[in-house]
Amino acid sequence: MANTRTIRPRLASAYFGLESTFGTTPTMTRVFPIEGSVELGLEQEPLANEELRHYLYDALAPVHGLKGGTLKFSCYLRPDATQLGASAAYTQPWLGLPLQACFGAQYPTAGTFAAPLISSASDAATATMDTGSLTTKSAIILYRVAGALEPVRVINVASNTVTNWPNASATPTAGQTYDCWQWYLSSSAPSSFSFQYALADAVTHEWTLNGCVMTGLELSLEVGKLARATFTAKVGTWTGPQNQSIGSSHATNAMAAPHPIRANQMVLQAASLGTYPATFFGCQSLSVDFDLGTDHAPDLVGTEGKQGVVRTGGRPAATFKARVYPDVDAGNVTLDGVWHVDHTPLQAMFRSYTGSAFTRRWLVLDVPTFVLTTKPKPVLDVGKTMAWDLEGQCHLNTVVTAGTTDQALSPVVLALG
Repeated sequence: MANTRTIRPRLASAYFGLESTFGTTPTMTRVFPIEGSVELGLEQEPLANEELRHYLYDALAPVHGLKGGTLKFSCYLRPDATQLGASAAYTQPWLGLPLQACFGAQYPTAGTFAAPLISSASDAATATMDTGSLTTKSAIILYRVAGALEPVRVINVASNTVTNWPNASATPTAGQTYDCWQWYLSSSAPSSFSFQYALADAVTHEWTLNGCVMTGLELSLEVGKLARATFTAKVGTWTGPQNQSIGSSHATNAMAAPHPIRANQMVLQAASLGTYPATFFGCQSLSVDFDLGTDHAPDLVGTEGKQGVVRTGGRPAATFKARVYPDVDAGNVTLDGVWHVDHTPLQAMFRSYTGSAFTRRWLVLDVPTFVLTTKPKPVLDVGKTMAWDLEGQCHLNTVVTAGTTDQALSPVVLALG
């Protein structure tokens, strides 16, 4: 018998929305997961009906229990199409929605925004800016340096003077700076979210997932590949598969192209060294695995026994693995002989760019404070060159001056600009 209906999962549409009321579908935004990455692990526990029966084999159908399950999908990391520079009305990028559901906080918020202007800079570590739009501690900001944009972390704001790390490669140029869309870990629970998935070949294959909570996030950055984020979530309740008038249609992805990892470096030094010139390591690969410490809050009269999201916090909140190419001395003496043995608090910033001059776009993964957890391992990498495999755990930010806010203390900051 011929197969008269072929359903192709690669032809589909997905939608995402942060819930204001737990379990209720909000205004949904089109999102663009990677083909083949959406995994719906939807469940409804069968409750055995074991009442007495007259006949030996008189089995009774189970009773449906609570709905739940899991959701997993991946997206390419990419900057927004528009740079955050001079004052303008900026629209929330769709990728920021699932990232907010993981990290819990985003900077800046969508709306009218203006990055600060540098009035003067006398060295590579400090800059004087207009007081009306100074950025906040631990924010990633893009300076104009030697004819191109270059990212730094703000570690202190005093009056109208900003101190940055690492030192810029040269004294920043006066004029417009650029901010990045960036996400940092909040101490409060992130929003629950809804997710919709509709296959183009059959209107009966549409799903709506409500009351979802992000439980895991993995960032994968490897030379020669596109940067990606993999999201893992628990599902509160679900509807489908059935026709829900969600529909699958063509839509243009309004963000910039996915970010390829090619021109990159990892800035790495002891956390105690402040703004001194940092050590630059070549980085072949970096993966960061987050323990978001989130779950459903139980409630017997809530949605399928759930009432919202609770964040108890993972310790550590994130761990990472990296393969780096240090200079001749740093590999043996510093990485293994000092930093690992003494559990020296370190700081690192992975920086990768595309483009040139003042239209250069950046992906930045900032780890302000971490320690190496395992003995660095020397390996032979591409071309039989020496590399080092590192593993570490991310700690509270200790390098900002008098940091007390979630943004200033976050163990990890992801920025796209």
